[in-house]
Amino acid sequence: MTLQKLAEKCYQSVVEVLQKSGETVPIWEEMPQEFRDKFEAELTQGLRELGLK
Repeated sequence: MTLQKLAEKCYQSVVEVLQKSGETVPIWEEMPQEFRDKFEAELTQGLRELGLK
C-alpha cells in the first residue's frame, strides 16, 4: 500500500465518523491538494515517530 492510499483510507475513516455525527465533510478528491499533501506529510511524520516508516 502506498502512503497516499494510506492517507486516503485514514481520511475516509475520519469522514465516516464525522458523517455519523451529522457533519458534512468533503471526500478526499474534493479536498484541496495542499490539504492532501499536508495530511500525507503529517501521517508520514507520525509513522516515523512510531518507528513504522
